Amino acid sequence: MYLVLSIIFSCLAVFFYVPNFLDIPFGVMTARVLFEQLVFVFAVLVVLATFARSVEKEGVWPWNRRRMPMRGPRPADRD
Repeated sequence: MYLVLSIIFSCLAVFFYVPNFLDIPFGVMTARVLFEQLVFVFAVLVVLATFARSVEKEGVWPWNRRRMPMRGPRPADRD
């Protein structure tokens, strides 16, 4: 679930990307460009947070497979 959210937010962040933002002098920058860049940075931070949550909690990742509930009948424990 968190992996899907990080993909959705990364697609959202692409719409607010301002090319060559660091090359624009602050005095020439318009409010629209500044707002778009702030929204882009916020969306990227949300993407990183949801991706980190996905890596920590979801069973999609190989190191979390042991946490996933096993589907189907469990094999009998042998002594």
